[in-house]
Amino acid sequence: MSPSSDQHPGASEAFLGCGYCSEAFPGREQLEVHVKMIHPGSDFASVPAPLPSREQGLLHKTPASAISKNIPLSEVARHCTPEDCWVALNGKVYDLTEFMDRHPGGPTTILAWAGKDASKFFNDIHKGVKIEQYLRPEAYLGDLGVDENLMSESFWHTLREARVAEVREELERLVSQTDGARRKANTIPRLLQDRTINEDL
Repeated sequence: MSPSSDQHPGASEAFLGCGYCSEAFPGREQLEVHVKMIHPGSDFASVPAPLPSREQGLLHKTPASAISKNIPLSEVARHCTPEDCWVALNGKVYDLTEFMDRHPGGPTTILAWAGKDASKFFNDIHKGVKIEQYLRPEAYLGDLGVDENLMSESFWHTLREARVAEVREELERLVSQTDGARRKANTIPRLLQDRTINEDL
């Protein structure tokens, strides 16, 4: 196989194949890393490639079984069209594509929230309503997960502060349950070094 220039793969060959070996990748970035690591010093070269055999098994799985039970909001956001409409509600992710036409308020409202967390809006309008009673069981895709890559620094700071507060409360509990340790062990390092503290605490 001779190296060729970077070509856009055809519909049947949707992967980028390495121009130097038989490996195939879904994106240019992965192929660039492969070429640099496996074929050092070689120029980037790709060829159109079919779906790798390691990916073949995924074609026969239903979409719901291919996803984990914790779905990040970034994944929900990818499904925001009338033909593929996911919405997060109260910590759960639902595929509302089929339900849109049956929605009493029409499909427009659901489409406005496609790919988003509509919990507050839904709860304000449908107080106490359980959406599960209107949906088919397969519409439930999984629980809404945390997308750590999209969390802001202020959110992480809030989490850190909460953890520090928990540790301080635990320290206070330990100090309050020790005899005279408050005078000697008034900091975490001193508390940890104090040999008179009951190990069962």
